[in-house]
Amino acid sequence: VPEGEQWTGKRQTDVSLQELYKRGQGEVEAKGVDGVTRLYAFTPIVGPNGAQVWLSVGRTPEAIFAGVGPAVTRDLLGIGAVLLAALAAFWVGSDWLLLRRIDRLAKVSTQFAGEDWQVRVPVPAKGDELDHLGLTFNHMADTLLRRRTEQQRVQAVLQERERHLYLALQAARMVAWTWDIVENRIHTTDNLPDIYGVTEVEYAEQGFSMVHPDDLPRHQATVNQALHNLTSYRSEFRIVRPTGE
Repeated sequence: VPEGEQWTGKRQTDVSLQELYKRGQGEVEAKGVDGVTRLYAFTPIVGPNGAQVWLSVGRTPEAIFAGVGPAVTRDLLGIGAVLLAALAAFWVGSDWLLLRRIDRLAKVSTQFAGEDWQVRVPVPAKGDELDHLGLTFNHMADTLLRRRTEQQRVQAVLQERERHLYLALQAARMVAWTWDIVENRIHTTDNLPDIYGVTEVEYAEQGFSMVHPDDLPRHQATVNQALHNLTSYRSEFRIVRPTGE
């Protein structure tokens, strides 16, 4: 202790420190006889005749940790430099590996959207989450391709049936047509002009005016009732062609 001569022979007044002596050697933070808080390390010393004295050495926390601050600063700067280097390495690696793989996945998606139905993402047997995403895309592409193939097959069957129906209607001199009552548009088979003597547009514009006057009231009542009840209807009527036939 600096100027320790003035404390020689004086008793330690800190009761907690004396109580700790009972436990043997150790360390404790306590106030010294000068009232200054220090970190004390203490241990008993036994003489040849069994006499025992205590030796305690105390230093203030400021003195003990005086060199810690610069050391911590140096360590933090070193850790920061290592982290920056690791971040730079990660950035270069991600640009080379991760971003290139994402770009490849985006290009494959664009090709598939452009109806390149056979394109797929190359996926290794064991991969990470990004490879799992590519595998999911491949499964989705396979499913869409199967659905598209089935739709094409069904469409081809429907087109063939429509062709057969058209040939049958042509042979029977019959017209098949649909009426969009909201838009007031008529969609018919191509033989409408041959039988009715008018085009689709003309038929839509003339409407009931082509129905024979003797059949018009009954036919118009049938259609109006079907529209009111939202049901189908069946009606037979004659028409008057533009030529008067």
